[in-house]
This record gives sequence, structure tokens and C-alpha cells, in this order.
Amino acid sequence: MNLKFSTLLLAASVSLCSVVHAAPAPAAGMPDAATLKQIYDTSRSMSGLIAYCVEQGVLKKDSQAEAAKMVDYVTNMPATFDKSAGDALEKNGRQGMIQGNDGKLVNIKDAPQGLETWCKGADEGMRQGLKSMQP
Repeated sequence: MNLKFSTLLLAASVSLCSVVHAAPAPAAGMPDAATLKQIYDTSRSMSGLIAYCVEQGVLKKDSQAEAAKMVDYVTNMPATFDKSAGDALEKNGRQGMIQGNDGKLVNIKDAPQGLETWCKGADEGMRQGLKSMQP
């Protein structure tokens, strides 16, 4: 998975969560279970990655608190979907690893834009997504 793309996916996923929370279940146009699983998995992975960025000294602890808010929001979406991979994805993220489309883990230290730029981009995407969820 392109690491820059993963940041964009996070922002889009978090924005979509606001639609899911606003829609009464079951609603026409509600994302299907596979899409909701992807949103959840992405949020758990990014939460771990944000924690890794904090541990590396790139981001401050408030970023970790914001990531926890995002995970809580996504976890409590009014829908049923598979959450079984969340713990493993977050654990991988806390080790700086992100799963690519091929299933292989890639370290964000190897991101073409560099660790600092990747972390700050992920943090900004997460914060923008959280802002879009506020009433």
C-alpha cells in the first residue's frame, strides 16, 4: 500500500464515519459491512501508527488522545461489522508497521516522504476527519 495513500484513506474513512453515525440504521446508502470493516481496520492501524510516531518523538501525546477518540467513534458506529483484526492491526501500527494490499507489512520509516512527513500527514488527516464528525 502506498503510504501516502494510507493517509488519504484515513481521512476519507473518518469522514465516512460521520455519515454512518448520522444515518439511522438500517439506512439506504449505509456502507456495507465490508466497507465498515475497512474503516474500522484503518482506524485501529492508524491509532497504532500515531502511537508509534509519538514514541519516535515526531508527534506529541495529544495526537495519541485524538487517535483514541477516532477509534472510539468508529468502534461505536451503529452497525454490525467484523472487528476481529483490530487488535493485531493496532499492535502492528505501534511497531511502525502498516499492512500493504499484498498483505506484507511495511515500516513507515521507509516511507518515500520520510517518517516525520508521514506522521505529520497522518496526524493532520486524522484531525481533519475528526473535525468533520463534530456536529
